[in-house]
Amino acid sequence: MKPILNENNQVVAYENDANANRRELRSRSNGPLAYYDRTGFTLVELLVVIAIIGILAALVFAVLSGAKQRTKSVICLSNLHQHGIGLNQFLSDFHVYPLRENGSYHRGDYQEHYSYWEGALFGQFGVVCKTNGEMTGVYRCPSAPSTPRGFSMHDLFYSYGYNSEGLDGHSMHSPLGLGGIGTIDVSALPVPEGAVVKPSEMLAVGDGLLGWNARIHDGWSNLERDVRAVHFEDTTQRANGRHSSKGNTLFCDGHAEGLRLQRLFSDTDDAALKLWNRDNQPHKERLVP
Repeated sequence: MKPILNENNQVVAYENDANANRRELRSRSNGPLAYYDRTGFTLVELLVVIAIIGILAALVFAVLSGAKQRTKSVICLSNLHQHGIGLNQFLSDFHVYPLRENGSYHRGDYQEHYSYWEGALFGQFGVVCKTNGEMTGVYRCPSAPSTPRGFSMHDLFYSYGYNSEGLDGHSMHSPLGLGGIGTIDVSALPVPEGAVVKPSEMLAVGDGLLGWNARIHDGWSNLERDVRAVHFEDTTQRANGRHSSKGNTLFCDGHAEGLRLQRLFSDTDDAALKLWNRDNQPHKERLVP
């Protein structure tokens, strides 16, 4: 310790050797070893800080983006749950599944089915399906585009589709879905409630996708595993990006869940194929190259 003296050479305080050395260096301001107080960052330090901030910002953005996507998926599943409530109410009242399309509606036949399957689910509740030419409310998945590339303003992009036909490897097959018995045209008869062998294992409604293996076409009013599926204008990529390579689905018993698109459109094990058919059989004979 070094003493600090006043003008009368009296000790007024003590300082340690390090502080004394700093004072001595400060007094040599013109020398090559002149001491100075550092009041900022060096360039290297600034670059390191900027890099760290950039990394943290990227991580935060990724987390927020993922959270936003998950929120949209939850809303979509909630919409499908509402479809399930409408479907179960319809089954409770009429004991048949809604027709995919009721061509006889304007002639007074099957009035409870309305002219289309979603009308049968929600028409009794007065739910509006579209506003300004776009699907809205429970009819619209928040992750689905409104009018994507490949669709004109006159084309209605459907968020959700009905499993009306079942597994269909060829258009000549009789449908095994929910949209009608014996035919896929507008004169079909309704499917009785009891015709669905295992409601908890059969798809009813889901993202409006037409798929076959790696080809997926979105924007359909049906949910189909159909050999007629084609890929154009980024439809497959858009479908995979909608729910992180999953398709949100509603089963006939009313529960909703997300399934891998590969599970829906590519897997060929019995359980995957049975998802589509009301008789709970795989019908592998319908698979085509």
